[in-house]
Amino acid sequence: MNIKIGANPTSWINNNLTTSASGLSFDKWLSDISLIGYQGLELEEPFMKVIDKLGSLLNEKNLSCIGKLHETYILDRDFNGEIKRLEEHINMLKSLKADVVILSERILTKNRLKRADDWKRLCLGLEIMSRMISENGLKCAYHPHMETYIQNDEDIDILMNNTKNIGLLFDTSHLVLAGVDPFTILKKYISRITHVHLTSVVLEKDSTAIEDILHCLMEADYQGWVVMEAGKTTEDTDHFSSALTGYETVHSLLTKSEFALM
Repeated sequence: MNIKIGANPTSWINNNLTTSASGLSFDKWLSDISLIGYQGLELEEPFMKVIDKLGSLLNEKNLSCIGKLHETYILDRDFNGEIKRLEEHINMLKSLKADVVILSERILTKNRLKRADDWKRLCLGLEIMSRMISENGLKCAYHPHMETYIQNDEDIDILMNNTKNIGLLFDTSHLVLAGVDPFTILKKYISRITHVHLTSVVLEKDSTAIEDILHCLMEADYQGWVVMEAGKTTEDTDHFSSALTGYETVHSLLTKSEFALM
């Protein structure tokens, strides 16, 4: 079993990249993430402000670029235009030697997907995109996400049953918010999972459940990233302690489960 532990800066970094939520500079935050032991960083939109020097910044801190979310609009925009946007996204990630392209179809027109034709069009479009991503040497992971077309168990079932190549991003927080039992999705689609998101706040409350999740991944020989997200934080949140708790919890469980860390 090969797995790497990465960080997503959600709620840790502000949109200007000047400071973290706890007042630390962006450079100091990267240094801390590396010092703690994280091996990579999943990009958020604010990082695009420094995209030209991001590769150098990550190299200096001995951090890998994991990947980045790409919002798709297959149902509401011209598909050729969507393919062009994806191509640009792929090229950007390849320049940073990233591993994963995360897809998520966003809503522009309400009440779509009620018709079978809409689902067929969406699944076909995502399948084409996933093949394009694979042909470029990257993993594809679809992210069921709150307030999007695909978020609950029924949506995930339709997507998985009508595609063959697209992988699934397993995100405990979004599944719980959608009223879905994460273990049901994990066990049902374990062979399709290509990326994992865990939340540090959840870990602090229930490390036993997380251990069960990691054990399932181990048994399925999952190979890839487990990315820690900060979850909901406030100005009083101790940035370093939050990041450290997330890393140490996952790392100790992986070690306990005899995972082979990359």
